[in-house]
Amino acid sequence: MADKKKSIYDELSERITDSGRISIYFDLVRNEILNTLNVGSERRELSLPDVKFLLESASILALSSSDQNKQIAYSIVILIYSQYKNFYATLKPIVEVTTRSIKYFNFQ
Repeated sequence: MADKKKSIYDELSERITDSGRISIYFDLVRNEILNTLNVGSERRELSLPDVKFLLESASILALSSSDQNKQIAYSIVILIYSQYKNFYATLKPIVEVTTRSIKYFNFQ
């Protein structure tokens, strides 16, 4: 039996999740928690390159075969939209395309 090859999206997803740069995602989550607690002054605002990286990562993670990666992708786009929709006018279409590309995953 031949070994099943990984998809390009799975390979790229591994690179993303193994990179140190994905820690920006944790800043995004932290910001959301601080917003919820009304302690916004302690937020770490993400730079435009950080937001771009996360959106690019989400678009790749969304196409991964891993449910966990799809959940991270969903979380990224929803949190970025929630926190940055007033800063970047073009976020809505990006979020819509990414969430549409997340198919058939189960929330754990």
